[in-house]
Amino acid sequence: MKRLLATAAVAGLLGTSVLLSGQQQPFRAAADVVMVDVSVRQGGQPLTGLTAADFVVLDNGVRQEIERVEASTVPIDLTIVADVSYRHTDVMSTLRSDLKQLATSLRQVDRIRVLVFDDHVREVVPFQPATQPVTFAFDPRGHHASLADAIIMALATPVEPDRRHVVILRTRGTDTISLTAAGRLRDVAASTDAQLHIIFDERAVLDELELRGFRCGQMDRCLPTHNFWQPFQRFSQMLSGERLTLTPYGLGLQDAAVTTGGAVHFTEVFRAPTVISTFEKAFEAFRQSYVLRYVPAGVTRDGWHTISVTVPGHRRAVVRARRGYGVDPPAPPETNRLWLNPGMPENLRRLVTAFDAKQYAEVAKTLAAERDVPRLIEELKSAGNPWPTEAWHEAVLAVELAEVAVFSGDAKHRKAGFDLLREQARLIRHPFEADEFERYWHWAAVATAHGSLRTAEGRQVVDDALLRFPEEPRFVLARAIAGDQEWSLRDPRPLPRGQTRAPFKDAVEPLYRAAMAFAQTADEARVRLAWGMHRQGAYADAVSLLQQATVNDGDVPVAFLHRLFTGHSLTALGRHADAIAAYREAVRRVPAAQSARVSLMNTLLLTGKTEDRVEAEALAETIQTDRSSITDPWRTYWQGDYRFYPGLMRQLRERRR
Repeated sequence: MKRLLATAAVAGLLGTSVLLSGQQQPFRAAADVVMVDVSVRQGGQPLTGLTAADFVVLDNGVRQEIERVEASTVPIDLTIVADVSYRHTDVMSTLRSDLKQLATSLRQVDRIRVLVFDDHVREVVPFQPATQPVTFAFDPRGHHASLADAIIMALATPVEPDRRHVVILRTRGTDTISLTAAGRLRDVAASTDAQLHIIFDERAVLDELELRGFRCGQMDRCLPTHNFWQPFQRFSQMLSGERLTLTPYGLGLQDAAVTTGGAVHFTEVFRAPTVISTFEKAFEAFRQSYVLRYVPAGVTRDGWHTISVTVPGHRRAVVRARRGYGVDPPAPPETNRLWLNPGMPENLRRLVTAFDAKQYAEVAKTLAAERDVPRLIEELKSAGNPWPTEAWHEAVLAVELAEVAVFSGDAKHRKAGFDLLREQARLIRHPFEADEFERYWHWAAVATAHGSLRTAEGRQVVDDALLRFPEEPRFVLARAIAGDQEWSLRDPRPLPRGQTRAPFKDAVEPLYRAAMAFAQTADEARVRLAWGMHRQGAYADAVSLLQQATVNDGDVPVAFLHRLFTGHSLTALGRHADAIAAYREAVRRVPAAQSARVSLMNTLLLTGKTEDRVEAEALAETIQTDRSSITDPWRTYWQGDYRFYPGLMRQLRERRR
């Protein structure tokens, strides 16, 4: 399976995007007009008064007819991007100071916005008039840095044709979680009309290099290190002797900036570049530059176009312009979106074809007949993504495959299934902000893990979901369910000598109480925690907690379990009449549920009353002859969110991008 987002960043984000608009937008104008910002200086001074006749523009070596040349006095949209993955307090203080100073340099017609990035990229100030005070607040999310993702998000913002877009990004230059390679950034940058400037915080770079040296030399923690969340760290600079030089990753960043007509800014001898000084240079260059407009002629439309701009009449002039642009090919027709490797095995071909045609019954039939699911998974990886323009189809198919594998009694199958889920958790990661498709996908993965009752592996799948959605109530509750599974469904063999197990109150109860903090999951968390208390013999505490729940009939399984567990705890306390009333409520909600009817029957027998015994005997007869196919919620209690699996898969299939 390919790294989906890395390839989608260019062919998707700025072309036939599955993540943004879904519309092709390689140029600003509908007629594929290319606009090139050009500054011309001679003897250190701007060369003014030039016309179209003074310029020569080559597009892939072919001379183009310049339709218009205009002085660049248009309004400016300024995007400030701050790396808040390090020295958070210092960075925020500097950012607020810079924004105040920028207000004095920008004009009324200009606009400004602010992006910040650490684990995630987020817009904290949307475009607003430059004269309006800039205020914002946000919570830092971590110390990982999504540098390449931040650059893409900043550059990909559509800008009106009569405006210019300048992006100034300040960073320490470390990237830990972006999927996009630096080499791809040039393609993205070339497909936009923004001008990118990157400022390296070299003090932070030197501090980090010193820390890395200490960790490796003194703590034996040397790169490369990797795990599923931080595959590796990409550094933009390295020490060469006594000075910093760009790494291949840093050169990729520089290439992206220069491609836009911008630059990478380094610390000077006595003065470090700032957002203010960088913007002033960029702003001055815009005020004293030209915009050349032409419609490409005599060249192939798709692919990379190298631009050359010269002023032959002024041989000593220094011309600065973007190096080129890229145009994505049109998306293949709907009927051709599926690509099947000629060497694809027949069973895999049948599975993929059925899935593409939305014949899900055939998909289930094919998977049920497959004796070697791990081999099928490896064949899919080897064959490549069958939906190169709709990569998320593969992510949905992966859940179908994993669900069959993790329920297998074969350890090899289970491992392949869980490995597939965790691999896809990395591949479906949205480069900007986690989106609804990703939320539903993680929920389906969590439901699959819960249903398998494989406690250690299931907890890892839940942890993956929480890393992307730390405040999602269902995933907070899912963590508690996974913890309860791991504690309660443990290996019955005694622990090795000297090892002890944390009590339920310390190991599981805090997890459920965390889920009780969310209105969406509070009642189910109370019901599940109460059953845990009941199992520990704390019957009165269980009843008290269940009385706090306000479960309605909207969620039938939880409403049923609420009354069933209430009845069991009341029975344990000897409150038979109250317990019988609770069981009757459970039976009313799910009449065919054996667990409630048997519990009611047993408690009726405990009262010693003749009429209760008669009712209990009648219940026994009914239970033995009932052929109802309704699922008893108690039978799926330990499988947690697996009850949502069918609905989640329907949602995922509908949301396939």
